Amino acid sequence: MTASEDALASSPGWIALKGTVISGPNSKVLLLYFSLFPQFIDSAAGWPVVVQTGLLGTIHVTSCALVYLAVGLLSRTVPKPVPRLRES
Repeated sequence: MTASEDALASSPGWIALKGTVISGPNSKVLLLYFSLFPQFIDSAAGWPVVVQTGLLGTIHVTSCALVYLAVGLLSRTVPKPVPRLRES
């Protein structure tokens, strides 16, 4: 790898794109949609079903992003294990 490839591989945008490509085809999203969202969608409400679905999806994606961001940032604060000396 060259220096420019190393810089690209460690850039935040590249890491986010790589994570999206890996997590994008995850079937759990469809399971969540078909099992949980319908109970929160009311076809008789004043909002169209598409808008309700979009709003629920946006809330879900935003909350997941915030939780994963917090976990990622807080993982830096976890102390690394200190190697123990062997007792003789």
